[in-house]
Amino acid sequence: MLVRFPNFDLEILNVSSDGDHVYVHVRYTAENLDSESIHMFVVEDELETEFHIFDDSQKIAAALGGLQN
Repeated sequence: MLVRFPNFDLEILNVSSDGDHVYVHVRYTAENLDSESIHMFVVEDELETEFHIFDDSQKIAAALGGLQN
């Protein structure tokens, strides 16, 4: 991640939960990237059982050079 995104930083904007689901709203920044994402965790018996990322894949692909702006 650091090689592809120089000066990468992840900022937590908000954390919320609903039952066994935890949602973390984050912002990714780097020299060539500025994007927001949601990380969703499912916690059962105090253990993380699932993890999903919902991000702007087109913006990330463009930052990696995979798409033309």
